Amino acid sequence: MLALRAMPRPAALVGALLLVSALGSPLPGQTLPQGMPGRYTLVDIEGHALPYAPTEPGRPADAPVLAVLASTLVVQADGHFVMAMAYRVRQGATEQIFTNPFTGTFVKDTSGYVMRWDGAGETPATWQAERFTFTNEGQTYTYRRPSRPGGS
Repeated sequence: MLALRAMPRPAALVGALLLVSALGSPLPGQTLPQGMPGRYTLVDIEGHALPYAPTEPGRPADAPVLAVLASTLVVQADGHFVMAMAYRVRQGATEQIFTNPFTGTFVKDTSGYVMRWDGAGETPATWQAERFTFTNEGQTYTYRRPSRPGGS
């Protein structure tokens, strides 16, 4: 599972997303296809609606359940991306909300795209018009562009 950072409330997700999206510098010569840059929202993990608790290989049976509540992926025209994900952990009567920003770059390869995570390796990804997908630890995360006012 992606790493966690404790935050006092879910609104921190928005702040982290805005802060991290302003960081990054352009990649020399890198541009993405027209229509690809923009904001995408996580709609499911392995076909399951959110909130959803993905399975994690090697996770101890007595570990608290970690549920993904929401995520936003912002793709910039120069290939940089920022993703923020919100989680909920329940252990007994205690509930905590965490958010975590992730950054990296998209690079085109022969089979689609590769997400190069800053400090965390690579993940194959696909993009088709309004939809991004990537697979992490054997589970597919599907992001869609939110509907635009007055149309699609």
